[in-house]
Amino acid sequence: MKTSPIILCGIFAISWLFARADTLSPNAQGLVGAERAFALLARETNTRAAFLAYLTDESITFGQGLHKGKARELASPANDNLLEWAPAFVDVAASGDFGYDLGPWQYRAHRTDPAPIAWGTFVTIWKKQPDGAWRVALDLGTSHHPSAEALADVVPATSTFKPAKVDAARAANPRADLLDAERALISRCAEIGPDAFPATLSTEARLYRPGMSPALSPGAIKIFIETPCDGVCPIYELIDGETASSGDLGYVYGWVTTTATAAGKTETKRSNYLRIWKREDGRSWRVVVDVTNEN
Repeated sequence: MKTSPIILCGIFAISWLFARADTLSPNAQGLVGAERAFALLARETNTRAAFLAYLTDESITFGQGLHKGKARELASPANDNLLEWAPAFVDVAASGDFGYDLGPWQYRAHRTDPAPIAWGTFVTIWKKQPDGAWRVALDLGTSHHPSAEALADVVPATSTFKPAKVDAARAANPRADLLDAERALISRCAEIGPDAFPATLSTEARLYRPGMSPALSPGAIKIFIETPCDGVCPIYELIDGETASSGDLGYVYGWVTTTATAAGKTETKRSNYLRIWKREDGRSWRVVVDVTNEN
């Protein structure tokens, strides 16, 4: 679902002035339009109906583990809760048929409730279907403090990096290349802890963790850097990933185990993560989104 809540020890993120909505490409505008239609259907009918309409048969969703999203919705009855969301950022691969967006969500247990009881950020991977319609391939969300911006006022931004052409050698098997980059990051993390991350991050990187405000500013970055973790990095277990046919944008997902000590008590949690990687220069993979939910 577009909700969920592990505070991970200091992974770094860097804020950036993103390009605003008037610079969206036609493909990005199409993806944003699909997301808005998805949200509108949820508001006018119910969340289950909207997800059944917009998930592909093979889509992955998260919440108490990972699931085949459409099958999970089919097995769940409709209810009268209200999940609302809006796209705040979008990026589409050079192929024009693969992209992602993210933005704030809010949740009411009942549609008639006067105020939301939960808030956070969703991240959705979209793929264009043979008929030209955008549909959801993967959806994950994390919970945190509400944004000051009302959903109705959210204006989507996009990357300052134009889609880059990937050379033939790198584009020959982009999925294998991406999985290798992810495995290398996991290995470095196991070897040297959080210091493994800065070299992999885009200058437009965004970090989302449950219960914490998104790391999108220098102040937020400083908090994450200084989070006590005794040099221990989360333990990541890669499950799978996928890339655009153009080889410039892709994602990976898997399990993450974190251990934190507070007030003399050590707690270990296992949850899911999603990382979106981009070849901004057409050559090197960089992490543009890193998000963890909570099971």
